Order: sequence, then C-alpha cells, then structure tokens
Amino acid sequence: MKDLVAELRASIAATLLLAVLCCGIYPAVVWAVGQGLFSRKANGSLVKVDGKVAGSTLLAQGFTAPRYFHPRPSAAGQGYDAASSSGTNLGPTSKKLIESVKERVDAYRTENGLPPDARVPADAVTSSASGLDPHISVRNASLQAARVAKGARHR
Repeated sequence: MKDLVAELRASIAATLLLAVLCCGIYPAVVWAVGQGLFSRKANGSLVKVDGKVAGSTLLAQGFTAPRYFHPRPSAAGQGYDAASSSGTNLGPTSKKLIESVKERVDAYRTENGLPPDARVPADAVTSSASGLDPHISVRNASLQAARVAKGARHR
C-alpha cells in the first residue's frame, strides 16, 4: 500500500508540474517572445487606414470592384469569413466542384476581357484550403492587370 500511495503522490506532482509548465509558463514565454521579436506578425499583420483596422496581409478580402486585384475564391462561411475558415471539402470528381469551377472560369474570362479559349490559372477559380489565402499567382495577376489599370483610371 505504501508503494501505491508513493506512486499516486508522484503522479499527481508530475501532473501538476507539467500542467503549470505546459499550460502556463510555456505559452507565456512563447507569447512574450512573439510580442517582443515579431509583434506585427504575432498580432495578425493588420493593415490600418487612418488608425482603424482595414484588414490583414494574411487574409483575403472579397474585392469585387474592377480597380482591385481579385483574390482566390473563398469557401469560408459566406465568403472571406475568418471565423469560418475552411475549404470546400469537395473532391476532384465532385460534380458540384466541377460546375462551380466552370462557372468561375467563364466569369473570370468575361470580367477580364479574355477570349473564350484563354487558359485560366487554377488559383483564380479554386479556393485555398483555408478559404482565406490572399496570394495569387503571377499569371493570375498578369491576366487581371489590364482590368485593374482600366478601373483605376475610371475611378
């Protein structure tokens, strides 16, 4: 019985020590290092306009005006919802995915004044795994450049 009590005491002490270390000290150290060395990144790489948060360099926003480069399509919530980050979970043989990509290809070609047989970059018509990826390929940006330039002139 003495062995059981000693083992139980040691187990409880180890659990408490690891809880304090892993749930308190370690997160506090990581937070302090992040704030001290990488404050901008640790706080979400926020973009501020006139002192107000307008977005983040890490999250896409649903720009639809012609003067903006349009990001990848979003599957997050109702679109570009950071609280509902997720992909579509549709596989490559999904009829719903195939139909939505075809619709996006047609819309992309029309919006950017491309011929009906123009190749469209995959990142222009498919969402990322998070649904919030702001990055587009060079090819995608090149195909949008004429529309953006024209939209900026007519502003």
